[in-house]
Amino acid sequence: MKNIIAHLKMREGVKNESYKDSLGLLTGGVGHLLSPREALMYPEGSQISSQTVEAWLRGDLEVSKKAAQIQCEELLEPSEDLYHALISVNFQLGTGWNKIHKKTWKLMTQGRYEEAAAEAANSLWYRQTPVRVKDFQKALRNELRNDNMKDKLIAIAKQKSTWAGVAAIIGATLGLDPGSNGQIVA
Repeated sequence: MKNIIAHLKMREGVKNESYKDSLGLLTGGVGHLLSPREALMYPEGSQISSQTVEAWLRGDLEVSKKAAQIQCEELLEPSEDLYHALISVNFQLGTGWNKIHKKTWKLMTQGRYEEAAAEAANSLWYRQTPVRVKDFQKALRNELRNDNMKDKLIAIAKQKSTWAGVAAIIGATLGLDPGSNGQIVA
């Protein structure tokens, strides 16, 4: 959890005063969009205590985590890295991001991660915050690599149902070619 918080702070920045974001929306803390009530309490340029900033961060993070969990249920065996990337996307864009970036989301639900990564760059989001989109693209492309590894492991397991097969699966997981000198043998 600390790594996610550090990542969000690095990407969003931490501001102990209210300001207007790139869309002209009143914001403060770690990319926290102020509610109408908060906007009355913290008009533009108002100081915000570190305790309030941390409380907003924790609350926004919980909302983002719940949304990412629900989104992961619609994906085919998502990795922990993709879950973390989804937390970040939900944090930045809001929990309805997948209803705005419909093509990217549809490709993700179909397991077409390379195409989803390319589609994510075809957006206003990319033009406004390319580094954030590149973070997401990296997670999507890693998901593709994870899926390819899963497919390789399943193929090896189907071919070999002996201890040698188990050794081959372990070797493949470690990135060793079947039959290589480094391969584990039974």
